[in-house]
Amino acid sequence: MMTDALGEIRALESAIDQRGGGGHGGDFVAGFLLGGAIFGTLGYIFAPQIRRSLLNEDEYGFRKAKRPMYYYDEGLEKTRQTLNNKLDQLNSAIDKVSSGLRGGNKMPSVPVESDAEEATM
Repeated sequence: MMTDALGEIRALESAIDQRGGGGHGGDFVAGFLLGGAIFGTLGYIFAPQIRRSLLNEDEYGFRKAKRPMYYYDEGLEKTRQTLNNKLDQLNSAIDKVSSGLRGGNKMPSVPVESDAEEATM
């Protein structure tokens, strides 16, 4: 059994050698050249379009204007409210000092108060 399998393998090898199919270097070179020609052509055709999409350019090579990004952030909103409260307190304190220097007894409409968050910031 083993000798029969080896004999068949040797017979196939000798048939391939006689046919001249032992060297496939020519097929590789032909495939390389054909693939290079096809994909080189595709790259030449599609490269400008891919470049424009990656660089965000219009068809004349100018960059498109970026749209401003609008987003809502709760932390940013809370900081804005805290800042507005601090400005109100500052304006109230300025009004109080200003009225005291003028000699008026007018009290500011917004009382000055300290905030627990103020100490942590």
